[in-house]
Amino acid sequence: MNKAKVFELLWERTKERGDFPALQRALTSIVATMQDDLASNSKLAATVLGDFTLTQKVLRLANSAIYAPYARDVTTVSRALMVLGSATVAYTAMSIQLLDTFEGLAASRAEAAEELAQAAFAGKLARVFATKSGEAFGEEAAVATLMFQLSRLLVVFYFPEEWEHIRQCLDLGMSEEEAFVQVLGVTPDELSEAAMQEWALPHQVIHKSSARPKTPDTLVTTHQEWLACIAGLSTELAQEFNRGGDATRVRGLLNVYAPPLGQDPEELEELVRELFAAESRPEEAVDPEAELQKSLTGKPINAELRLGQALAEVVSAAAEADMSTLTQMVLESMMQGLGLVACAAFFRISAKNTFEARLGFGSGVKGNLDKMVFEGSFVPDVFHVALNQGRSVYLEDVQDVKIAPRMPAWHKTVFPGVRSAVILPIRLNDRSIGLLYGNWGSQPCVSGVSAKEFDYLNAMRNLVGKAFEEAAKAPLGAFLLVDADKPPTKRKKAARSASKVKPAG
Repeated sequence: MNKAKVFELLWERTKERGDFPALQRALTSIVATMQDDLASNSKLAATVLGDFTLTQKVLRLANSAIYAPYARDVTTVSRALMVLGSATVAYTAMSIQLLDTFEGLAASRAEAAEELAQAAFAGKLARVFATKSGEAFGEEAAVATLMFQLSRLLVVFYFPEEWEHIRQCLDLGMSEEEAFVQVLGVTPDELSEAAMQEWALPHQVIHKSSARPKTPDTLVTTHQEWLACIAGLSTELAQEFNRGGDATRVRGLLNVYAPPLGQDPEELEELVRELFAAESRPEEAVDPEAELQKSLTGKPINAELRLGQALAEVVSAAAEADMSTLTQMVLESMMQGLGLVACAAFFRISAKNTFEARLGFGSGVKGNLDKMVFEGSFVPDVFHVALNQGRSVYLEDVQDVKIAPRMPAWHKTVFPGVRSAVILPIRLNDRSIGLLYGNWGSQPCVSGVSAKEFDYLNAMRNLVGKAFEEAAKAPLGAFLLVDADKPPTKRKKAARSASKVKPAG
């Protein structure tokens, strides 16, 4: 097989599956946010929150032991952004997206799953090694290490027969580059470069030849060399782990790689032993009954606990967070705590006499913020009633014949299939200056919102009002959020009469 034919077949096969075009769109969105100096954290948070699985994995990593000195009990992506920084969260999202793309491909092939597990472990190792030099570099190193293995993963998943021949060549003692050229007529670096250019993947290629230090006693002198060294060490250690983790070979690798990284080989060896042992332990299984319970009630079974934890986190962040950040934290806390499908924050724009959505997450929100607008003067719909009374409201079924006529046209357009919703007016000086809104999508929340849950929600809502009041004391402070240009276009009880509208303090 020649080089041109390999590339032709690769593009054809990936387009048939549609995996990498989807990955490209996801990574492009993340990178665009990273490269835009004016982009707010809310845009990156919205990108992550648009994928439930990605959100959970980002939060799990933020709460892992590796970031324990910097983050503790992080329950929202917004808080993770505050504590870890946008670059760390962005690289985290990128590495997860990469692994998830290949994970979908590996489901039916044990050998492919094994290669993916090896790549994922290499990413974990890179994250830990890099974090020893500073928490800001862990996720960048993990992404670089995954990209370093891109050529191998592409062949494993899209050229399974050729991969078998490559493995045979490797078993005979050939280098990976020699085996690739022998079977495919293309080097691993050429394959990676072509793929990253074709899909506009956002990372510089680390060449196989540059990963292993040529002079073990000399420190690396550039960031790219440092990333290459981390990627090479992590990849070789992951391969060694799959071969049984021979102590002598591991020590040999560390003697080559550790000094150029400015690390002590013996210290790294102890760390590697711990990481190998941890990787050998089985992962905790997800409780399927808990997921089923959520699907039956419409919200997490521990919603009250989640909201209580979220309130504590919002309170702790209130002193350092600006109004926009605090608002997005509260919105995200509502989403996570109640299991909402979509949420948004509306603010009164006095100059226009309107209420307009300025922040939002979830299904149907990102591309419809410009439609989520209603007039400030009173009309007898559910939003104005809640604003006028200043009381939080739970709507059990907005499709009910008694409630549907009181839902505004914009809501019917943006959220046509929504069943249950919650509205929390934001008060300042005895008047409503905005509201927090959330819905559960097409599934009704049959368990409703308890009084205690409303207590937590209202407390967080009040913190947003207080932040607005504090911001208003500065020149144009509070109005930077509400008057700025909008962001660009993301069953315990029987179902009683679905017409009930339930107010709460």
